[in-house]
Amino acid sequence: MKSLKILRRHVLECAADLLVRKAFLSPLDVLMEMGFLNFGHIHDWEMGKTSYLEQIIENDIQKVNCVLKWIRQWAIQKGLKPKEVNYTIKSNNGTN
Repeated sequence: MKSLKILRRHVLECAADLLVRKAFLSPLDVLMEMGFLNFGHIHDWEMGKTSYLEQIIENDIQKVNCVLKWIRQWAIQKGLKPKEVNYTIKSNNGTN
């Protein structure tokens, strides 16, 4: 349990830092910042080489579910407004 408390604190610190730096927050950014995903994973997913990010997450999926829950709770407490983003597969030249 102690490791989950430490992880939660790290998630919330990371989310706060990203919000200050970028003026918005996305769960993908937090997962990348924390090392659960890397740019190559995101790129492959955007290009359609990976169907689901869950397939390539570099950690226990249960832990990732906790991380996502904590981000959502933190964002609600901060009064952040959710925005749905539709991701589309990019072509080989990087366009949609």
